[in-house]
Amino acid sequence: MARKHKTRKQNYKKLKGGNHTLKNSYGVMIIPSGSILYHGSDVKFKETPDKPMLFLTFHPSDWSGGTYITRVKFIQDAYLLFMVNPKRRRYPITLLPLLGNLVKSGRDLNKQYDNNLKCYVKELEKEGLNGWFSSIEGNVNVEVAVINNNALFEILGTDICNRNDEPARNAESNYESNDTINNNRNSNHNNNHNINNNSNSNNNAVPKYIPANWGKNYPISTINFPLTLIINSVYKDIIDSIHKHTRERGIISVVEVIFNNATIHYFDKDIPKLAWDC
Repeated sequence: MARKHKTRKQNYKKLKGGNHTLKNSYGVMIIPSGSILYHGSDVKFKETPDKPMLFLTFHPSDWSGGTYITRVKFIQDAYLLFMVNPKRRRYPITLLPLLGNLVKSGRDLNKQYDNNLKCYVKELEKEGLNGWFSSIEGNVNVEVAVINNNALFEILGTDICNRNDEPARNAESNYESNDTINNNRNSNHNNNHNINNNSNSNNNAVPKYIPANWGKNYPISTINFPLTLIINSVYKDIIDSIHKHTRERGIISVVEVIFNNATIHYFDKDIPKLAWDC
């Protein structure tokens, strides 16, 4: 594992662009190949190659709605801009978004507009990045936005959102739905209460950082596929406050899960005024 982290750090240094780039100012999050994230939608998902970006979460509960849940598997490491505002937050496990700081004042930031997303994609591609990691509207929930590229990920399947432990209904999937769910019920990575500092927990209970009505059908990949972060040291206080919250209260949110076992490298650099012409 240490060798993989070293290789990822080396690959990060090979990304496009010089010193005055976003990745060298704010940093990157690296999602390892093999990770599975989730896309929630109100209509049945279908692949649309002309759509600029795909929005994902580490667990479906981080997205407030959706009739359908699509599993998306990364088939290569994804290098994402750590698009988080370094300002302090009122609540220790929330993150502030950065997009508004990167786009010229007065521009519409609506991420539903393809023209906006196409412009963001161009800026990301200039630095060899695959997308970004950020918070959802400045709340405790977090998202990943990836450039729509089938060389980066594959769609495993879509099923009707099922917030209990029954097999997925009406699944249209390439994965073995029933076997996957049965394995998830019994696997350590979905019931590992040690990360909750609760070693006496019932092994069949739903982890407390996932809302109880979600069951155990949607494991969080980072427990088995830890993230690598190479980020500016201005974020150290933010990450430390998240870890402190976890130590004192146990893990109660998805964002704490993904940072709990991440490998984090900090660098010191002043952040210049950088903006996307979007």
